[in-house]
Amino acid sequence: MFAVSELAGSSFVGGEIPLRFILKSRTRAIGHTYCVLRFGITCSIREPSLPELSPVFAKRGSTLTNPKRRICGLFVWCFCFESCLCSAQAPGTLVAENQDVSKYGRKLDPHEKLKAFEMLSLKLRENYERIQTWGGEYRVSVARGLPGGLSKEQIDSADTDKPKQDRGPTITDMIKSETAAGPRHWQFERGVVSFSTNLPQQKYHAVYSTDQPIEGLDVESGAEILIKRPTSPIHWIITSDDGYEFDTQKTVRQLPQFPIVQSVPLNGGRILYRKSPRKASFHQSFLDVRVLFEGTRSRFAQGPWKHSDLVIKSLRANSENQDLPAGERQMDLYISSEVPPVYTEVTSGAKTNSRQVYQYDGKVGFHVVVNSLVASTNAVDAREETKTSYRNIEGIFIPVEIERLSHQVSVQKNNLKTLHQSCDHYSLVRTELNKPLAAAEFGLEQLGLKYGERMLDEIKSTLHVYDDKAGFIPVEKFELDPSRQPLPE
Repeated sequence: MFAVSELAGSSFVGGEIPLRFILKSRTRAIGHTYCVLRFGITCSIREPSLPELSPVFAKRGSTLTNPKRRICGLFVWCFCFESCLCSAQAPGTLVAENQDVSKYGRKLDPHEKLKAFEMLSLKLRENYERIQTWGGEYRVSVARGLPGGLSKEQIDSADTDKPKQDRGPTITDMIKSETAAGPRHWQFERGVVSFSTNLPQQKYHAVYSTDQPIEGLDVESGAEILIKRPTSPIHWIITSDDGYEFDTQKTVRQLPQFPIVQSVPLNGGRILYRKSPRKASFHQSFLDVRVLFEGTRSRFAQGPWKHSDLVIKSLRANSENQDLPAGERQMDLYISSEVPPVYTEVTSGAKTNSRQVYQYDGKVGFHVVVNSLVASTNAVDAREETKTSYRNIEGIFIPVEIERLSHQVSVQKNNLKTLHQSCDHYSLVRTELNKPLAAAEFGLEQLGLKYGERMLDEIKSTLHVYDDKAGFIPVEKFELDPSRQPLPE
């Protein structure tokens, strides 16, 4: 069992680590002029005591002294406006053209490239397959710009007298510095994901809950808004064939497409949903920790070696291993001079007007430590970056700090509008590897269902009612036993 203080060996811990997230927002006011917005984050994380699960994020030369707001400080710095530079570029120019690739080291020839990806696939698979079972907790912190804004009722509930939070430079300043089209409201959420997984059997159980109120900020007035109080747990049980989702707080009234269930209160009752494994993963709060090994923003785990295998297949399909014609997507691989080396994969193309960079660090088993994407179309500019820090625990490299930045801007009819802006942070605070897990850990009995509660099977479009003695009964055959119905809480 490892606690957060024992996971302090990651590159995010001990000192300030400057991370630069470069975002470019195109404007059509003067031809094809690009306004380059550089948003910086400086993280200073100390080793916290066991009860204090959140790292401390501080601006250079100052400290966020309010412990309840330390995580919020991260979000502000994720998008802290540093400078604005303008440079003209010709139509059709790659958004990431003229980037200096010499810093990545020596470019590999086609044969070396194939051999390198074969090695990467092998190393990543070996590390992953050393894990039989894994359990633990990640602390989750999420900041979201809300282009659509909050509801009128939420805005009216804003506490204009509440003391302003110590978030460094205010989000108001950041938004105004960026563009008047930026989101007017922001949402901050902090919670914990507890998980258990049996990797060979492809079984996963996660429980997410917020342990602090979900808050909002009205950028214009600076008012703090209580969006939602801390939520009760949401469960997901995912297997190779099924996905189950159960919100222990949410209630739903009678479903009109099915017979009335007499056990459901007038104000509604809880429902267990059965879905396909992939569909169950699309819930906004769902986190599959197995995906963290992949260094991507995917919501559905495939295995950290899958990307390398796809590249290998593509390279082998190109029998001559020649570079692609100009204008097509081109993938290059570079190797640094250090030992062990860092491999940098750079994929770009004029037709897609995009550039993606993966960095595989030999010091952490050649896992992806940086995954950045820059893409631009006639309508949308997108920038994403994921940084992952690993720790060797019992001979297995485990992701301990993950940071995801995302920014999308719409450019239509000479108008600039932010579509999406977010900063997510995950920090491992407890982990347990290769310990026995009971089969019941992935069973529906873990959910605490009560007599008379429903299960909606979205795969078969059927409704069942739970009987703690007989299991799930088709709604058409269920007969209520009033003596067994639990009293309203």
